[in-house]
Amino acid sequence: MKRLKEILKSYTKKLFSDWHSAIIALIVTSLFLGTGAVYIFFQTLWLAIINTILLPTPLWASLAWGLLLLIYVYLKTPKKHSLYHPQSESFLIEDNDVKWKVTHKNNGSFTVDDNPYCKYHDTRYIQTAGGQYMCPDVIGSKCKSRIVNDDEIELLHKLAKSKVEKHINQYETKC
Repeated sequence: MKRLKEILKSYTKKLFSDWHSAIIALIVTSLFLGTGAVYIFFQTLWLAIINTILLPTPLWASLAWGLLLLIYVYLKTPKKHSLYHPQSESFLIEDNDVKWKVTHKNNGSFTVDDNPYCKYHDTRYIQTAGGQYMCPDVIGSKCKSRIVNDDEIELLHKLAKSKVEKHINQYETKC
């Protein structure tokens, strides 16, 4: 019985040893053949690319590529041409002894800046510590613009917004 156990043990050991050798041989062979297959694939691809590049190109294809390249460069250069549309347009409007900066966007919306501008100098009013607004040029010159309170600015801002909205809507309905 002991002899049978030893035979089975040695046979099992040899069997697993052979399987282990076979698996390692299979892995090494597949790595070697796989690397060769990848090499052959890229070599064939490289030859195909070189052959395609060396083929004579028809005249119409060369002209078409050149024309497409010119159109691409023309459209990508940042300059004002017929295909370029600015995103917004800014201008000043006068209302009740102050000016307001209006930004009109292409989608039809507009914004009116919260700070008014001087009627005479086109400079933005500055806010004093007391909450009043005044032209910065009042200090060094004889600016005729008046000092405006915070509450009055809010009212003037709402009036200017309604005037701009009326003007823009009137303009858009005429088009």
